[in-house]
Amino acid sequence: MTEYRDYLERAGVVAYRRTCREAAFLPGRSDMIVGQHDTVLERPGQQAPKPYPNRMTLMRIEGQWKAIRIEMDGCNSENPVIVTDMAHAQRHDLSRRSGGS
Repeated sequence: MTEYRDYLERAGVVAYRRTCREAAFLPGRSDMIVGQHDTVLERPGQQAPKPYPNRMTLMRIEGQWKAIRIEMDGCNSENPVIVTDMAHAQRHDLSRRSGGS
């Protein structure tokens, strides 16, 4: 997330807003919330990515709500949530598991 924040700053994003569409506690869990929201990025004078929907799971850990899963519907070339180092590590790990180099 730190790398993503740094990317947003370098890209000139001045506002990052999430608007909740719906949310509910996970059945039987008072410490977990699942929901859907829309994210909007603002970049004055530049084209910003289109608003995009997200799904998120939050869990209360040590008295704070933490995102433990986030899924977005967007284009990584417009809004690179998957950072290069992470993508490279995942490809390397998958290649190793399948017997590749």
